[in-house]
Amino acid sequence: SCGGEEKKEKKNEAQEVNDNNENEGVAIPESDDIDFHLPSPLQIAYIFKNSGLEYTPGLTNDPSGADQYTTKYQQLLNFGVYSADLAYCVENGKSQDAKNYLTSVKSLAEKIGMNSVFDNQGLLERFDKNIANKDSIEQILIDVHEKTEMYLEDNELKYFATIKFAGAWIEGMYLGSQHALTNKNDDLGMMLIEQLGILSNLVKGL
Repeated sequence: SCGGEEKKEKKNEAQEVNDNNENEGVAIPESDDIDFHLPSPLQIAYIFKNSGLEYTPGLTNDPSGADQYTTKYQQLLNFGVYSADLAYCVENGKSQDAKNYLTSVKSLAEKIGMNSVFDNQGLLERFDKNIANKDSIEQILIDVHEKTEMYLEDNELKYFATIKFAGAWIEGMYLGSQHALTNKNDDLGMMLIEQLGILSNLVKGL
């Protein structure tokens, strides 16, 4: 009388999806209601860069390691990690490194099933053509982010975006904190502290 049957039916449907091997390691929620905004990796990189974050070689995740992530959870998480590394390289003018990370992001997107985000738009060709133009490269990253979010929403996979963002946020905080440990920069320190305000939303989403 209180609608219990409908809840049970929804739970069973979620369990069926969770049993699918394609979603190994990813828990499927009973509701897609995610009522908060999480910034893109590019936004975080831009904020840190404007606060004095400088490029440090060797801090980012090895872009050649994309194939080692075999579960859906690992792939989503490291899609976010590589997205943060990509934004970090773009904001610091490391064009060739950025291209390597874009290739890794594209590879993981294909493993996750998001081929359509990168197909039929000549993404790497656009990147090469505009590699010397930071504004154009940033716009390409914005387009990729928007297409990714749209794909997840259209396919009722919006909660995957939270896992992806978790990887990007943790990587961004790592890059920022490592720089802050070795350089006295009050502005960057304040930005790191402000970023902690996102943590409660991230935990809520996860």
